[in-house]
Amino acid sequence: MAAFSQVDSPKVWLVTACSSGFGKEIVLAALARGDRVIATARDASKLQDLVHQGARALALDVTASDAELKKVIARALSFYGTIDILVNNAAFLLGGAIEECTDEEAYQQFNTNVFGTLHMLRAVLPHMREKRSGVVANIGSAGGWFGIKTMGVYGSTKFALAGLTLALRAELEMFGIDVTIIEPGSFRTATLGKGFSGNKLGCECVSSTFECPLFVS
Repeated sequence: MAAFSQVDSPKVWLVTACSSGFGKEIVLAALARGDRVIATARDASKLQDLVHQGARALALDVTASDAELKKVIARALSFYGTIDILVNNAAFLLGGAIEECTDEEAYQQFNTNVFGTLHMLRAVLPHMREKRSGVVANIGSAGGWFGIKTMGVYGSTKFALAGLTLALRAELEMFGIDVTIIEPGSFRTATLGKGFSGNKLGCECVSSTFECPLFVS
């Protein structure tokens, strides 16, 4: 996509969940391109190292109300006047057997991974539609392609995100907005470690030496 290629004018990125993992690496890569980045996290104080690299930091919780997120996005737009690329990276993983997963644990994962993305879309897309350009990149998972034991509920959220992305792409094409989903395989990020911490089944199923392919739709 043109928005991801090297171009003369810098792009403005808004990335969710940037305090570690993929979010942090995406911010650093965008800054290295010479682009401008609004890095977000629930606790903006955890973004100071990215601020020192040139990013703007903003406190943002994707599970907040639409009214609250509208205010946050208005603040984001005040930095550079636009948002060219939205990266929906925020995700919550809790590993374990499906039969052991409570309604509350399932809700927490869907609330962040699916409804959090919907919240961000409702907050940012009006701006992109008005200017008739933009890129939405949703961070999915290879777990959204096939079921993985002890990650069934998490994988289900990523299946849902993939379906949402495909429909969104069709809906926004007429507005000049590109939509994609990036579906990595297994990486030993903090999310994986936290997700299986203290889970009697999950801890036994996490290998320290395996790789999965990267799928990009």
